[in-house]
Amino acid sequence: MQHVMFGELSHYKGYEHVNDELPRIHVQLEEGAPSELDFRKQYPKCYRLENGKEAVRNQAQCGSCWAFAVASAAMNNLCHSNRADKSMASADDRFEVSVQQIMSCNKDKRGCNGGNAAGAHTAIVKTNGLSKERDYRYRCGKGDPADHFDKPSGDCNSAPWGAECASNSAVPGWMYAGVTGVSGEESMMALVSKGHSLYVSMDVYGNFMKHASGVYKTLSGGKKGGHAMACVVYGNEGGDKYWLLQNSWGPGGWGVDGYGKVLRGRDLAGIEKNAYWVKSWVSGGKKPECSDGQSTEIGR
Repeated sequence: MQHVMFGELSHYKGYEHVNDELPRIHVQLEEGAPSELDFRKQYPKCYRLENGKEAVRNQAQCGSCWAFAVASAAMNNLCHSNRADKSMASADDRFEVSVQQIMSCNKDKRGCNGGNAAGAHTAIVKTNGLSKERDYRYRCGKGDPADHFDKPSGDCNSAPWGAECASNSAVPGWMYAGVTGVSGEESMMALVSKGHSLYVSMDVYGNFMKHASGVYKTLSGGKKGGHAMACVVYGNEGGDKYWLLQNSWGPGGWGVDGYGKVLRGRDLAGIEKNAYWVKSWVSGGKKPECSDGQSTEIGR
């Protein structure tokens, strides 16, 4: 294991409990829930253009996957809540949640040195809600994301990661009610089946870096580190159940257009141990249902 932490910190020794402060729930999979689901087909305007590749972002040579996973899951859920005037810049162009604000504003000063879902929550609370990428653009976008486990992030190497925190940057009408943990295939499927994109994380091995088509189900090449992505699909292919994950290595950097299938139901590389539901919606749109977890509604 490398000496400098990159990616999702909870997958590293000594950091296993960094997300313990977040509430947790168990959700029953409802009878009649679909056996397969693809948000890109269910909410086509939210993923833009062919195969949704325009919604795949690029973290570059920075260990900021954790911030991208929260931002992408939050934006997916904002858009799914069905108020185009609040979540879309135009008919074929959705807004994005600012990764930079999450990096610049979290209490533990996490950025390219890795982070976690709970840390992202502290940033959103500090900014009184979710910020817009177009107002606070990513400043750590140099280099190849394929190198971020092995090489430092260059000129973006310390907090506040290229930009000061703007503490009152929340977008009016973008509502947020916290991050809630969920584990296990059934609970994860239950939330996805209700239209909620999830933050998921897993241990990454060498062969994962070049994964393309098909279902990723064999770990080889040595452990690289922890990685977080957004989950947008569950399905089946050739007898293999899978999660389809929206990565942050650019649309041409991994999988098919930046999306890849990872084996479901076997907790491969820890993917089903600690997922997170980023509760976000637009005012006037569909609000997330109540859960047993603690939450604080933020927004205006």
